[in-house]
Amino acid sequence: MILPPDQAAPEPPMDLLVVGCGLRAAGLLSATPELFDYDVGIVDASAHLGVGSFPQYDIQSNSLGTDFFGWIDAAGPFGPLLTSGPVQRLRSTPDAFHLSMLAAALQEAGHAISQLLPARRLLLGETVVQLELSDAQLPTVLTRSGRRLQAGVVVLSMGIRERNSPELRRWAHKVLPARSLITPSTGRRCQELAQKPGLVCFAGASHSALSVLQRMLVQPLGPDTEIALVTRSPVRLHYANWADYYGTEHDPAEAVPDPRRDQCPESGNLHRYSGLRHRSKQLFLDAAAGRVPQVRVVVADNPDERERWFATAGLVIQSIGYESNLPAVLRDGQPLECTRPDGMVAIDQDGRLLAPDGAGQVFVMGMDPYPYEDNGLNPTNQYKRRGARILAQLGCNSLPQVDISGTVIRPGLCRSTTD
Repeated sequence: MILPPDQAAPEPPMDLLVVGCGLRAAGLLSATPELFDYDVGIVDASAHLGVGSFPQYDIQSNSLGTDFFGWIDAAGPFGPLLTSGPVQRLRSTPDAFHLSMLAAALQEAGHAISQLLPARRLLLGETVVQLELSDAQLPTVLTRSGRRLQAGVVVLSMGIRERNSPELRRWAHKVLPARSLITPSTGRRCQELAQKPGLVCFAGASHSALSVLQRMLVQPLGPDTEIALVTRSPVRLHYANWADYYGTEHDPAEAVPDPRRDQCPESGNLHRYSGLRHRSKQLFLDAAAGRVPQVRVVVADNPDERERWFATAGLVIQSIGYESNLPAVLRDGQPLECTRPDGMVAIDQDGRLLAPDGAGQVFVMGMDPYPYEDNGLNPTNQYKRRGARILAQLGCNSLPQVDISGTVIRPGLCRSTTD
């Protein structure tokens, strides 16, 4: 959506504006408390910082509780978070956990972040719809309510959403997104689908797909129900290390890890964040081996084969990729295309928005999928690296200059590629 030019004057500029503050932005800010030495503002569509969309999902995680909050310096201003009840409970969970536990811990982090901001710099319940770039002024963010916010540096951290797959467009009348079936209110709906006669076809075999399937299998499937997990390529599974991987039998439907790409350089984990774990992993293995009655896994790299499955199915549950929640981006009033063909935001090696003519003052956090392009599979280091680059940019921004008409002149850019 592109809004008409707003004649209202922008609000007083700030040094740093963070757009969206769920897990990734909370991680960035709590890993880099030096950012609060600057004039920081946060705008978020929800009523609470940190929690994001996690309260909407009534499922287990695909992570370990110990994966979280390791980026916080115990001696720094966010150190007390590590001793708070919700964070302690999460970090002491060595296995899967319900996402409500993560939401509670992130709400604690969001509260701690909000305490470091003056009230005028905390904008909750505001949805950002547009980002304006210009050589004549600072980056300007527009909210749905009409507010115009300017900052020397903008961090976009608006998350991802399930993408409407072009491949499934012709079957739209019988497609349900997996995310719509893992909310607290959809348990009964999943049980009803489990009794539906005919073929129920999953497009994709991601954690959300396996989570929906778990909900469907809380009772025996209907006698005339068949379920197929149809995936374009073999499925990634998480392993602690290569010894764990080689000590396990593998189904042809499972992806073979690439040591150049799929191993965490610190922990040695394989497919640390992109691989199935816990119940989802076991359910996939059981289904692929034929141990789950009336459920099968189909690896179909040929689109014609996938189309035959989707055409035959009475219902298609989509779990086949995501796209970035990117607002409309304009330069001098003209729309910019800032996404890749797969719908994900395009960024450079420093995490800056990759836009025509450059967008050196706009960074992206958590709107691109794992693993990151720089192979930073561990978010602890990813937060710190991104935070260091943002700090470098803030340090290079001169004080805004104002011309005789009151227009803010854009400060010079500094591009740092060091960690």
